[in-house]
Amino acid sequence: MTNSDNDILLRLFRGLDSVQLRGADHFAAVTIPSFVHYRLAKDSRSRPTLLLAVFDTGRTSSAPPIMLRNIEVQHDVHCHIHYAGGATESAAFTVIRCNSDSETLHALFLRVCATVLDQIGPDATRAAVLYAVNRLVELFRSLERPATKTIVGLWAELFVIERSCDPTLMLSSWHTSASDLLDFSCGEQRLEVKASSRHLRQHHFRLEQLLPPLGSRCIIASLFVEPAGAGVSISELVATISGEVTDIQIQTRLHALVFQSLGEKWETGAQERFDYEAARDSLRFYDALAVPRIAVPLPNSVSDVHFISDLSGLNPISDQHLKSSKNLFAACVSR
Repeated sequence: MTNSDNDILLRLFRGLDSVQLRGADHFAAVTIPSFVHYRLAKDSRSRPTLLLAVFDTGRTSSAPPIMLRNIEVQHDVHCHIHYAGGATESAAFTVIRCNSDSETLHALFLRVCATVLDQIGPDATRAAVLYAVNRLVELFRSLERPATKTIVGLWAELFVIERSCDPTLMLSSWHTSASDLLDFSCGEQRLEVKASSRHLRQHHFRLEQLLPPLGSRCIIASLFVEPAGAGVSISELVATISGEVTDIQIQTRLHALVFQSLGEKWETGAQERFDYEAARDSLRFYDALAVPRIAVPLPNSVSDVHFISDLSGLNPISDQHLKSSKNLFAACVSR
């Protein structure tokens, strides 16, 4: 699907009628535009389901079903499909079903499924479906594990990506592990995002974050992240970023890192809202070497030093300077 059709599955799902269905293999469905062999469906419990017709089913035996807390996958299921207007269809499909009643997870599931369709193409082979399904299942396994990042921290990083003039480069540079020292890394450039909810530019640092490797440079993004009932959620930031990125692998990377970061806190994490305008107006960039820090070298036997530094007295880096630095730093400038 094109980036302009980012939420097409969500719109199609919301347009499906709730009908009386007789069993788990009965669905109210619609054919997905540009993917005539696939159906977007609503099951008997009104949960979103993706139905994929596979064309080389006779070449290999059916893969075993996968049952997780929030998703299930079954292959070669004989489905009974009910269309608007009364038409029906009976055929075999791979069934990918969201096993949650949460509308928040429904939206996440459907956005990820849009990426899955782009991965497998309009005429799915068994191998392509299994590959895409395995990646999808691994995403949803992340939602059963502990969160790897605070909600505020994740929101702040996504905000910096969302406002970037090059979100694809930002996503390519985004860290892959919670244990990574800095949030973004591209060549010799590093970026660390720090959020405060107290209108003070006082941020927690590890000493190593302010001592970039020889030949590299690190900047600090500082912003205020405040709860706001009418604000913007992580789910909405992800939707906006997905709409700006055309590379399917980069979209998949975005979803994977967000799912991994939210973990079992996904329901509250994806929907908690923060003040977008306050974040936008407060965002500043600073040279890491200018941030007040503990002097080095450290005394013998001292390590893993953490401290809070106040950045309010520092001069921020201008957009013009960021642009002239190119690559990751230039991408930080808003579009």
